[in-house]
Amino acid sequence: MKRTILSIILLAGTLASTAQTHSLEECLKMAAQNNRTLKSQRIDIEKAQADKRSAFMNYLPKVDATAMGFVSANDLIDGKLTIDDDFKAGLMQDPTIGGIISQQPQQIQMALAGLKEIQFNMLDKGFTAAVTIMQPIYAGGQIINGNRLAELGIDVKQLQYKMNEREVMQNVTQYYWGIQSLRGSIKTLDAVDKQLTELHKQVDQYVKAGVTNRNDLLTVELKQQEMASNRLKINNGLMLSEMVLAQLVGADPATFHVDEATTYADNAPASYYEDTEAAVAQRTEVALTQKAVEASRLQLKMEQGKNLPSVAIGAAGMYYAMGGNVGQQTNLTGQESTVGKMKMSNLNVIGMATVSIPISSWWSRKHDINKAKSNLLQAELTRQETEEKLHIDVQNAWNALNEAYAQIEIARKSVESSNENLRLNRDYYNVGQTNMSDLLDAYTLYTKSANTLTEALANYQIKLADYLRKVK
Repeated sequence: MKRTILSIILLAGTLASTAQTHSLEECLKMAAQNNRTLKSQRIDIEKAQADKRSAFMNYLPKVDATAMGFVSANDLIDGKLTIDDDFKAGLMQDPTIGGIISQQPQQIQMALAGLKEIQFNMLDKGFTAAVTIMQPIYAGGQIINGNRLAELGIDVKQLQYKMNEREVMQNVTQYYWGIQSLRGSIKTLDAVDKQLTELHKQVDQYVKAGVTNRNDLLTVELKQQEMASNRLKINNGLMLSEMVLAQLVGADPATFHVDEATTYADNAPASYYEDTEAAVAQRTEVALTQKAVEASRLQLKMEQGKNLPSVAIGAAGMYYAMGGNVGQQTNLTGQESTVGKMKMSNLNVIGMATVSIPISSWWSRKHDINKAKSNLLQAELTRQETEEKLHIDVQNAWNALNEAYAQIEIARKSVESSNENLRLNRDYYNVGQTNMSDLLDAYTLYTKSANTLTEALANYQIKLADYLRKVK
């Protein structure tokens, strides 16, 4: 038994040491590093950078290498050459060939004189290889514009990351202050429960003394049960909010907790005001729409460039090796003999220049160019509309901030009024000038007004963070 108790104590100590509480600033830093949405966005940026490196390779020469070997079941060249007397006489009369033949040994001259036909059967195996290098000189601006588009893609991904980061940070802020609001509600319940406990003791004494009936005591108990039910709902909401916040910041929900805020920013909104025009000009959304316009303009140039000539220069190296039987020869006596084996090989290098002019595609690409012009016009309209909407968005955030600040003042006055109302109803009940129902209604009003103040303070922090993120 002692060992079991000791194990429980050690386990509790371990859990206490691993559980950590985090401030809002710490939560924001954790989200920036660990949030899965932001991690995915960082991967998108890396992919865009890879696209940029890939597009740059179009500036470099293109190198292709091919090789082929073959073995044929039958000779690839099959032919027969018939040699008549007139052909032989022509060869002998040729000063060059006739001179060569006359200088040969008598056996060779007799063999040539008796040669009747030659049958060609050759090339039963071979090997070829080639390497081609082509350097683009001009491609209608497609290469340079393609690289600009790839670089623009990196800028777009970085701006999208910035937008998502702002959204994630605002969600973290909202849940953090939502947790603080729920904790404030629990504190209000603690205070009310304490007063209801004292009231229950007091009414119980009144019932025993016969001053009041048991119905008042039951009414107090019902109110206490209502408070217990509210506490259960708030605790569940608190647990779920911390789980969601832990997911946002990439922490373990089992050990993640936020600290208790001790101060609330309640300065007047005027101290945070920023010029709307300047705020809109630096918004990420505006930069994104400007990048979209630039991308549409580059796409139009790409389409127009497809109708322009392209020029490239290069070189090719080729090598081949062939082999096989030359064939058979037949002399005047009809005897056949094999001429011999053939082997051929050659290595050569040639220079090349190509000019490609798209002619028939001019008509079809006209529609693509018109489409690209329409996309550019749409991008311009989107940019203008986005700027107009952002003016409204900033103004709406400013109005919401002022409204949240005004709600704090209203809630504070409500707490003062409900607290005074509760005090008076307690005094009136003690002297028998009011009933239990009115007293408990006063408790309800006080609880509601206290919770409203807590929510108003937390809501102001949320609206303030939202406004500052939209103007800075």
